[in-house]
Amino acid sequence: MPRARIIGLTLAVLLAACSTPLTKREQGTVTGAAIGAGTGAIIGSATGHTAEGALIGGAIGGVSGAIIGDAIQAQEQARATSPPAAIPTPAPSPAPTVGVTPAAETVYAKEVKAAQVQAHTIYANEIKAGYVRGKIYQMGRIGTQGWPGEIKVPVLSASVIYANEIKADSVEAATIYVHELKTREW
Repeated sequence: MPRARIIGLTLAVLLAACSTPLTKREQGTVTGAAIGAGTGAIIGSATGHTAEGALIGGAIGGVSGAIIGDAIQAQEQARATSPPAAIPTPAPSPAPTVGVTPAAETVYAKEVKAAQVQAHTIYANEIKAGYVRGKIYQMGRIGTQGWPGEIKVPVLSASVIYANEIKADSVEAATIYVHELKTREW
């Protein structure tokens, strides 16, 4: 039992002697030694050799703690000396060169060719599209005399569209009045 007191007193003196903050290596050594000594004392008391168990456990724990503390300290030093990783920022993509007609209130055309046609209301004699969405009403033919010729854009968007013929990949409107509608490949 006197050996256990001597070991405990020695550890207490060593801890008290540290006036500066401990490095990670030193913290690991002290923590490992304390845990090892305690575990060794418990195991040693079962066999009647408490002091020897504490000494052996403290030595093994101290070495293990020093190795672990050294690894942690090396990682922290590497992080502190390396510059922060730059976060790559993607270059802004150039503005698309898509011809989009500005949203007009009303558009008149004899022929509309577009990938997308969007409107609140569409009046057309003929619509040829792969996809048509909206409430569709069949109507008679509308007169197109005096209307401008062809509008050819990727996207046509307006409040109201009057057209003799619309050819598009998709046509979307709240209401569509059309004389002839073809939704298959044409």
